[in-house]
Amino acid sequence: MSNQFTIKDHIEINDQKEQLKPIINIKRSTLSEYAISHIRTISRKICSEIQIVSDVNYDDLCGPWIYPKNPLYSQYNDIPCPSLCIWKYFTEEDITYLKKNQENKNMIISFFENKLLNETTVKNNTVVSNVLWEFFKFARLNLFTEKSISACLGIVYLTHLFFLSHPWLTIQEVYQFFNKTILLHVVLI
Repeated sequence: MSNQFTIKDHIEINDQKEQLKPIINIKRSTLSEYAISHIRTISRKICSEIQIVSDVNYDDLCGPWIYPKNPLYSQYNDIPCPSLCIWKYFTEEDITYLKKNQENKNMIISFFENKLLNETTVKNNTVVSNVLWEFFKFARLNLFTEKSISACLGIVYLTHLFFLSHPWLTIQEVYQFFNKTILLHVVLI
């Protein structure tokens, strides 16, 4: 890099006025074109951190944040914690009914929708009902016992209740809840 620039003439500056002038007569040793601006710029200190200080409270400006009246937000008083789900949400009679109608998908999904409608007061449970159907189908194909089917469906339903218990849950929190519930069933059963 030091070979690229050479100073052609070195001029001694005695006058104060002459000291403010930029260096003149610089030539490059390469054949590439270069551009030197004739406008003199002042270097500034560059800072990457924004230094804005504000003591204004949002609530003072606009009032407190208003949440919409959504029945899902106030639906559950307590956030569910991982617990055993055997016969808690799906009784022996429910599992017997499911096994008796195991080939009729529409009957089982409508059973889940009616069961969940009584439990959660949510009007639309089609997604959860389809997920429960898939878990029931998996349990049926792998020859789970009635107790295991009840536990499996209960874990999915309890995780769903946990998901609905708070509007700002992340996917990691829901997964950790599901994982803790599975581990609880594995250790205690």
